[in-house]
Amino acid sequence: MSTYCVSDLHGHFDELIDLLEVIEFDPEKDRLFILGDIIDCGPQSAELLWWLMKEAPRSIYCLLGNHEDMLWAAVDDINCLAVRRNDPWSYNGGFETLRQIRSFDKYYPEWEAEIIEWIENLPLCYDLNINGRRFILVHAALQEQVEYPDDICFKGFQDILEIDGWDVPQRSQAMLWNRISWLYDKYTEWPFDIVCGHTPVNTIHNSRLDDLEIPWQQRKEEKSILHFGKGLRKHLIDCGLSKGGCLACLRLDDMREFYVLW
Repeated sequence: MSTYCVSDLHGHFDELIDLLEVIEFDPEKDRLFILGDIIDCGPQSAELLWWLMKEAPRSIYCLLGNHEDMLWAAVDDINCLAVRRNDPWSYNGGFETLRQIRSFDKYYPEWEAEIIEWIENLPLCYDLNINGRRFILVHAALQEQVEYPDDICFKGFQDILEIDGWDVPQRSQAMLWNRISWLYDKYTEWPFDIVCGHTPVNTIHNSRLDDLEIPWQQRKEEKSILHFGKGLRKHLIDCGLSKGGCLACLRLDDMREFYVLW
């Protein structure tokens, strides 16, 4: 059995199917974790949602991402999807995603309520033990200190989560939206590995990698998965598929990396 992680698909269903072929995914014995941001930006948000909700193997698991957070916050009073011009979802792909959903050839009105319920029940993180090595899977970040710097752009889900072995309560805002303080924390000694997406590695310039003290041998290519932080225990796997990059996948059993559209 192998365990794989991928993040920030952003409506790229074909690329996900290509990735499953690349990793020779066997749904009977392998697991795939999708770390949020399933929708928006790409051309197949509706197809991807339908497949994950209706047809995907049980061995594929999804996390909540900040784009799903924005969709959930945009739900109207009668439990339907609505895109208002002042909502964050409206300028982050919401209009196009809703158009795709409503023009999808399998669309029926009740499906919108099913999407909302499915997203509302997505977890904020997964806690895994792989061959004696502990991994926390989360969309954006974990909170290293109680006083969380408010460097997010939107507040949707308002949850507090406790993680065994870590004293700091985790606010959902950090887990879904944190970027700046997460990237530039070089000193926290985490007792486990953290795998996350949210920040495309191909948008982090080399000058910032210098600030992060990322060894050159760890950088390899601008589009590759980034291992950083004290002890290199933070693993950033969003390689910017919707921003001119590629789709990356990390196998947790041996930390092998796989790529589509390199």
